[in-house]
Amino acid sequence: MIDLYFGTWKLDPSYGKVKDITETERMIDFSVEKGLLAFDTASVYCKGEIEKILGKYSNMNLNVITKIPANTKLKWSEKHDACQLYPSEWIREIIMKSTENLGRNDYTLLLHNYSSIWNNIDEVIDDILTYKKQGYFDKLGVSIPNGYSGKITEEVVKKIDVVEAPFNPQNHWIDGNLSRLNNKEVVLRSVLSNYNKIDDMKIKKVLDRSTKISNHIIIGMTKRNQIMQNLEIINSKGINYE
Repeated sequence: MIDLYFGTWKLDPSYGKVKDITETERMIDFSVEKGLLAFDTASVYCKGEIEKILGKYSNMNLNVITKIPANTKLKWSEKHDACQLYPSEWIREIIMKSTENLGRNDYTLLLHNYSSIWNNIDEVIDDILTYKKQGYFDKLGVSIPNGYSGKITEEVVKKIDVVEAPFNPQNHWIDGNLSRLNNKEVVLRSVLSNYNKIDDMKIKKVLDRSTKISNHIIIGMTKRNQIMQNLEIINSKGINYE
């Protein structure tokens, strides 16, 4: 079965796709009403408000991915000390906030914008891993940035459960790295990006190609008709969206 995730990035009103946070909430409510119960978000999306909206459904079996960002804006392609980008107090603050916002501890937490050229990345992964062991969240993973051409170190692969990666005509990192991930769970995002025209046929073709790599696919949606369109296509293909 294939899991469709609702990508919530552009539900932040600052991107101009939704009018305000009330419309954001209505979109998520509509998704849950229609049975789309898997969401991809981050602690910084809408300053945590999207996590809080999802927290309304803490008594439901939602499948939630959220992310821990660096404490400053950066270019992942430049060398950094990962411990300065993700200091221990910052990691704790974000995990505590996300767990409180979501009202659950069965979510997946991703390190946002992983790069193997950063120093001390293993130490940061180990720091985050301590909270998984304490039961604050269920799965730990990394999010591969757009345009990334590096690797995930073997040491990191051993410690994580999930890899989220972009997959579209300009981003196909996963093609050359899937075999190195030792059967880790792979979640594909941005699968409809960089296409000039999006229609039912295009979505079907993209899904056909994507599902040859992973059964976990994120599609960003900002309108109710997009939710219904994707659900209709997925149902016609016999794909699960819970």
